[in-house]
Amino acid sequence: MRFCDLFTEYKIEIKKFDKASKGVSWKKLPWQNKLLTILIVIITIVWTIFYVRNMQQMANWTLAILLIVIAIGLQIEETTSMLKFRLKKISRKYSKKRMKKVINLLKKHQINIHNIEGMKLLIEEAEKQKRKGDCFQDFKKILKNIGVVITTIGLFGQKEVLYEKFWGELAIATKIHLVGIIMLLVVLGYVLAPLIIQIISPDYYMYDKFIEDLRQVVLFYSSNQENI
Repeated sequence: MRFCDLFTEYKIEIKKFDKASKGVSWKKLPWQNKLLTILIVIITIVWTIFYVRNMQQMANWTLAILLIVIAIGLQIEETTSMLKFRLKKISRKYSKKRMKKVINLLKKHQINIHNIEGMKLLIEEAEKQKRKGDCFQDFKKILKNIGVVITTIGLFGQKEVLYEKFWGELAIATKIHLVGIIMLLVVLGYVLAPLIIQIISPDYYMYDKFIEDLRQVVLFYSSNQENI
């Protein structure tokens, strides 16, 4: 048996498990969630109508109300009652079933979960394989080297001359546009990078799940027989 065999079977089992796992039905949701969901749907429909009919002022007010309702909803989600509901109805049941699935898989491959050193070696191997699958690893090194070069130029070069030549002569509007473009590129980078990684290396984030599950096994099950 090899590590790749264990990981492949883990992917199959967890994908099947996640697909089969169902959330809380509409009937069992707290009334606060139902009310907020209905309000958000209604306000969104009203905003769409105002926007399509070019009723700009009404659309703006409706959008403001929608944002307020969403903000209230986010605050309600963090109340003690909602946290208890999520823990009891969703998180605890899901976690128990998931950990049972992972432990059974490890036992199937004759991995002793009570051998903490062996589990740590397994985690290290998963982290190693994850690094190998990082399609941006070389790109990160290039960016790091470029950053060193730019920093060196800034420290030992004529900073004032460079500033005046490339930035000081720009108009204020151009500077604002340039800063906006840079910020947009940074945001796009954060948004697109996970999508690109998912396409090029679909196992990258699955390794995160595998490593996290193994760590949970070590924390709560390796030294506690009663939890199994």
